[in-house]
Amino acid sequence: MNLISIVIALAAITPPNTGQWKTAPTPQVQAAAQNGDAKAALELGLRYDQGRAGVSKDPDEAIKWLRKAADAGDVDAQSAAAVHLAYGNGPESDKVDAFNYLKQAVAKGDVQATYELGLAYKLGRGTVANDAEALPLLTKAAGAGIPAAQFELADSQETGKGTPANPADALKNFLAAANQNYLPAMHRLGQMYLKGAPGVPADPREGQKWLLKAATAGYVPAEWDIAKQFEATGPSGKEKAATWYKKLAEQKDLNAQVALGNASPETVKKMARPLQMTSRGPDETLVGGIVAVEGTLHNPVQAAAAAATAERTPSQTSARRPTRAQTPTPPPTPARRGIPDTPATRAAENKWTIEMTSHGSAFSLPVDVSHMQLFKGQDQMHVTLYAALDATDRKTLHALAMDTTAPRFEWRYNLKSPTGGGVAAGHNKTWIVEGAVKNTGKQLIKNMKVQVRVYQQSSPNDAKTTLDIKQIPAGAVQPFSVNVEMYNFEYIGATSTPKVEITVLDYSY
Repeated sequence: MNLISIVIALAAITPPNTGQWKTAPTPQVQAAAQNGDAKAALELGLRYDQGRAGVSKDPDEAIKWLRKAADAGDVDAQSAAAVHLAYGNGPESDKVDAFNYLKQAVAKGDVQATYELGLAYKLGRGTVANDAEALPLLTKAAGAGIPAAQFELADSQETGKGTPANPADALKNFLAAANQNYLPAMHRLGQMYLKGAPGVPADPREGQKWLLKAATAGYVPAEWDIAKQFEATGPSGKEKAATWYKKLAEQKDLNAQVALGNASPETVKKMARPLQMTSRGPDETLVGGIVAVEGTLHNPVQAAAAAATAERTPSQTSARRPTRAQTPTPPPTPARRGIPDTPATRAAENKWTIEMTSHGSAFSLPVDVSHMQLFKGQDQMHVTLYAALDATDRKTLHALAMDTTAPRFEWRYNLKSPTGGGVAAGHNKTWIVEGAVKNTGKQLIKNMKVQVRVYQQSSPNDAKTTLDIKQIPAGAVQPFSVNVEMYNFEYIGATSTPKVEITVLDYSY
């Protein structure tokens, strides 16, 4: 029985009868409970459990008073105490106590306790699993119209757990529970109709109807089934699948957030909320959701490789003639970078962090890139990362999509002639373009290839060369000087000063 089914089962339980104490002022309820009134003790326990009527939530106080009422022999309290102990996070002894309270309540004819006791036997909760004991109890509770009991009985009948498999009877009980709007039953009924079974002909239309009904009501397993069905139809169903993944993602389902990131990155970007940090960590309201984080990526292996490369090639700029464009090659493995190729090194390659600022303070958060298709991050790359904020450790960012911050440059240069004067027809002349480029963006730029063009308007005189700049950190200024040799195609001497045009051809991060 999964957590979702447990929540639904608890919601379906009829509230215990506390008689006159239901609306009594809390001081009166407390006084009566302390004087041994079982119904007052039950009501007080429920108030502590629910945090109502001026009483703050207190699980320990709640179970204390529920136990007092149950030990006094109140059947409603025995059933209520059993449910709280059975589904709580307490020790195994609590489950045993719950089982014993249920037996007492069943002996007094409590129908809800009959279902819970049957489930305890079926799951082995507080006792040894015993299908022979479970089935009669579940059958009796199902006959009394308890939808959760109808569901559990149908589950045993479909799977043959403790009884010969009987899909036709299972269908009847799933249908009975589904007609009472019991969502797990709607889901299983839909699956059963879709697949068919001995004695149950497949009926895709009926199956789809029940799945959609459960999914529309917010039952997560049904939402997943609907999304997967649309996705399986190919490109035509991708958009419809993304709609359901979005709905699941909004419920902070990490798997759905990952699926949505791969199916529709733009939807993820629209859903993301800016990550805000406090002194204790991320804003609590954002935990488990999709966030947008602007910052700088870091990876230890790539950083070490870059440092080693920088030691071997200290030169920052060079000029060369244009060459034919080459297809980018994938980054080398650690071993080919001169870094030992070990399991630890390979693991380190996947250890990313992002440095960000929030309210003037700097933070470094771990980034999990394993779920994101075609992750192209680089060490020191400035990005906006769209990620699911882990609900468990409340700091890890599961990358879903990413935008790289666009680079910005500011160029300043002068054109010089070492020889002065014009250019005789049919001769070459060397021009010097001297200046500096400033990286005015937030991005570390590497391997920048720049075309420097010197030309004379209304003339065929036009020359180009290529300038290589190894890297420019954000905010840094890189000086350069490049010679451009221009041939005068005119029949007369060219005396006008050429113009300069600078074009960035390529770069990496």
